[in-house]
Amino acid sequence: MTQLIIDGHEAVLPQNFSTTVKRENSFFTKNGEYTYDCTLKLDNPVNCELYGFLQRLNKTEQIETRRTATLIADGHVYTRGTEIVTRWTEESVTIQIVSGESELNYFIGQDQKIEELDLGEIETIVSTISPTDSFPDVEFCLPTIRSQSGYVYNRYVRGHIMGGHRTGNTIIPGSDLRPQPYLCALLRRLMEALGYTVTENHLENTQFKNLFLVNTIFTTEYAKMLPGWTVKDFLTEVERLTGVVFVTDNLNKTCAILLKTQFYTNARQFTIRNVTDEYETEAQDDDSREAEFTTSDVSYDMPDSYWSKIVQLPEGYLEAADIEEFDFVDIVSAISDPKKVYKDRTTGRYYIKVSREYEVQHQDATATDTFCIELNQYGNLDRVNTDSTLELKIVPAPMAWLGMVGCEVVDIGTSDGYKSYGEESEQSEETTESEGAEGDIRSFEKKETAAIDLYCAFHNGSVLGNNTPVAYTDAYHALTQALLYPMIVDTILGPEGSLRLKDLDDGYYQGGYEIDTRHALTIETYDPNVIDPRQVYVIRNKRYVCKEVEEVITAEGRQNKWKGTFFHIHVSDESLENRWVLTHGVWDDHAVWLDDGRWNDDYDGAIV
Repeated sequence: MTQLIIDGHEAVLPQNFSTTVKRENSFFTKNGEYTYDCTLKLDNPVNCELYGFLQRLNKTEQIETRRTATLIADGHVYTRGTEIVTRWTEESVTIQIVSGESELNYFIGQDQKIEELDLGEIETIVSTISPTDSFPDVEFCLPTIRSQSGYVYNRYVRGHIMGGHRTGNTIIPGSDLRPQPYLCALLRRLMEALGYTVTENHLENTQFKNLFLVNTIFTTEYAKMLPGWTVKDFLTEVERLTGVVFVTDNLNKTCAILLKTQFYTNARQFTIRNVTDEYETEAQDDDSREAEFTTSDVSYDMPDSYWSKIVQLPEGYLEAADIEEFDFVDIVSAISDPKKVYKDRTTGRYYIKVSREYEVQHQDATATDTFCIELNQYGNLDRVNTDSTLELKIVPAPMAWLGMVGCEVVDIGTSDGYKSYGEESEQSEETTESEGAEGDIRSFEKKETAAIDLYCAFHNGSVLGNNTPVAYTDAYHALTQALLYPMIVDTILGPEGSLRLKDLDDGYYQGGYEIDTRHALTIETYDPNVIDPRQVYVIRNKRYVCKEVEEVITAEGRQNKWKGTFFHIHVSDESLENRWVLTHGVWDDHAVWLDDGRWNDDYDGAIV
């Protein structure tokens, strides 16, 4: 028997009622659970009242939308979500039910702009945030930022020399402050604005808890810090950069942000029985599969600039370069020839020697500065046997050494790469008003047509010895600045994290699961159980993970035969908490612990 409950009221199903329920695994897709068309007759008073007599041409009331809907068959809830009325006539109405990610996609649509949502605003006095504060104690930080127009935000006043030591720097309050929102704080606020509570966020236990998004807009509203970005595009890019997946629970309105490498940790394993002999294995080439970070080449979609060419070398440059290896401890003396590329034997990082001529402030003279810079810091991640490329739209922020601060800062306006020679006195109060307003106008005009370039960097509470907060995109690079730039006299305290693609691959993209997504196995089965697509299954003595399940529901209940699509997975017993016990000379598995202390393979593994 099948029941359809709409907004707490049971609808009358026609005798020939039939629909398909499709449940997809959020590990592979963003479609969640949904039904195909469900057609209801309007020839009875129950359905007519349920749909407000919408078949009448003279009806003036608006159709109720976003009502709860539950489809129950044989005592099992097959989908519980939101009703969508797709069409109607004088005789019938057709609806669909969306749940999970499908429901979320329906609510936000394809074009829902983040800036149109209410993500709340900063309620504390921005300038009171301590430079050593970081997430989760605060939701934003205040490292120094140099904008596209060259204007410097979040400036700090140098401390005074007392007793041979410099006192701590202090931030300059006023309209020059630009809060830099932490990613984890933004995600929590965004999901709450969409009606979901984040119950678990794996990112908060990784380096990404210290990741902030660069903001040069004068606002305290979090939503206004992401102009032009849609919810769908932003969440997609977060998943691609960090290797997570958003798993929503429409019943409880909760959301879990899980690392894909831990998605099947402690997953249950069940056996699918009564599989028919007919099956289909579809070979999918790279063009037909969505590019994803574990199997595709990965690259940052860097804006075109001199800095991006330095940190992401053009293809073929290293192959043609004159490369000499060296030991990093000798970097100052080893890197001497500006025509050569130098490679650190230990880390594999590349460096070159460059010179810059600049005007000496308050003097009618020029000087030359010679220093080392790192090459290909964010070079592409190339894999073998793949033709697909995943481009990341959230990219590492450009960094440049800034004299008025005494360290590297986020510099999205840099043109010469790595160094700016401006002095603090150059930025007057008059310049503050004109440059700041001009920057805001430029941002406002741009957000109407396209999403802003989204840069990111880390701040984990690390400060210079003079109390200036440190932003960085690569901790190793940040820790070596005292050697690369001898003018720095303070020591950076304990940064951690890296946006280098090799480091992301080692720490977050690999080490998870070996899943053969190139060969999709589609089976038909008479197994009576209702399976959860997010578990691991044994089919004909091989382990698989489920991509999607299709079940036909009629007025009498679910049809006995249903269809599923699976991918073969290599995963250890330990990962699945699988136990094996010898019973009467036979190894039993895949089942449940009984009171007599034995595993029993006759257990049907039903999920209820």
